[in-house]
Amino acid sequence: MIAKRAKTIVFVLLTLVVIISSCVFLCACDNKEETKGDIAYGMYVKRFTYDADADTMTAYVAITNDESLKLAGAQANWHYDRTAENIFYDRYDYVVSFDPSTIFSVVESSLTQEQRIVDEVEYHNLKVVFEYATIYKSLEGGVEATKSGDNYIFDYPLNETDSSFEAPLSLRVQNSATWYGILVGAAILIVGIIITIVRVRRKKYGR
Repeated sequence: MIAKRAKTIVFVLLTLVVIISSCVFLCACDNKEETKGDIAYGMYVKRFTYDADADTMTAYVAITNDESLKLAGAQANWHYDRTAENIFYDRYDYVVSFDPSTIFSVVESSLTQEQRIVDEVEYHNLKVVFEYATIYKSLEGGVEATKSGDNYIFDYPLNETDSSFEAPLSLRVQNSATWYGILVGAAILIVGIIITIVRVRRKKYGR
C-alpha cells in the first residue's frame, strides 16, 4: 500500500516537473521575440471614393512594404510594445504615426487626370483617410471597425493641416508558452491515468 502511494506521489511530482520545465523552456523560446521596437513603412493609395454632390474625392491610404506600391515621400512609423497581462495572455500595443500634411501633399501631387475625372465629372476637393485592415476580430483600434469580407477595417480621417497623427491599435493574444505547457502536462497526466487503469484491470482480471 505504501509502495503504491509512493509511486503515485512520484508520478504526480514528475508530472509537475514536466509542466514547469515545459513552461520555462517555452517561455525562454517565446521571450526571444522583441518586446518593443519601431518599423518604418511606406504608404500607398488603396482606393478612391467619389461624392459628386460635394465635388469631393477621398483617397484611402495604408501602410506597405511593397516597393512597387510605395508613394515617394510618404512614410509611416509602426511602434509596438508587448506586455504580459497575466500568465495566460499577452497584449500588443501598436501606434502608427506619420505627418498628415505631407501625406496630403504626396497624394495630391500623385493624382492623375484619370483619377480626378470620373463619369465626366472632375473632382477638385481631396480628402484623405488612413485605413488599417486586419483579420483579427479582437484588435481594438480607437475607432469603430467595419466588417468587409474576412477583414475588419479601421478608418481614420486625416486633417490636412495637422503635422502629426497617431493611430492606436491593441491586440490581446494567448501566451503560447503557458498553454503548451498545460497541454504537455495534461497529455502526460492522461497517459499516466490510462496506464494506471490498464494495470489495475490486468491485476483484477488477470489480463
